[in-house]
Amino acid sequence: MIGKVLPIPVGQTDTGTWLASSLGRLYEDGAKTYRLVKAAAEITTPTKKVLVSAVASGAKSWSVNTTTTANNWLAAGVVPSSLTATIASGAYFLIQVSGAATCISAAAVADGGLVGTSTAAGKVDDATVAAGVGCIGNALESAAGADEDLEVELRGLV
Repeated sequence: MIGKVLPIPVGQTDTGTWLASSLGRLYEDGAKTYRLVKAAAEITTPTKKVLVSAVASGAKSWSVNTTTTANNWLAAGVVPSSLTATIASGAYFLIQVSGAATCISAAAVADGGLVGTSTAAGKVDDATVAAGVGCIGNALESAAGADEDLEVELRGLV
């Protein structure tokens, strides 16, 4: 079931354990869907990074961090651009899992191409996404090179 009332505002964090029972839950806000997650470790400069979930007993735990694994199938979502402060280890926050999101390119990306996590922590590229494996969505524009904002229509993360 998808919640309609966000437990905390998008772009903010909270270290209160009162959020523990909602970990992993989905929330809608307009045309975007978010998931409540918990930082596995401190995440510096989190804005627009793609995060991945740890796995516990074969299931995603929604304890998240960055990855340097290309097309990581454990991709959990994108940190909203409004979350600019360092995320403390153990803090709860919302990541975007569907709708148009701004990511950071690791290399040139073709408009309309499939994108996935790259070997550059928290960034995306289209270099090795094949047949949708590890895909987080489609690029809504092109990126000329690394470290550019890239609009991506997220899919497959819910």
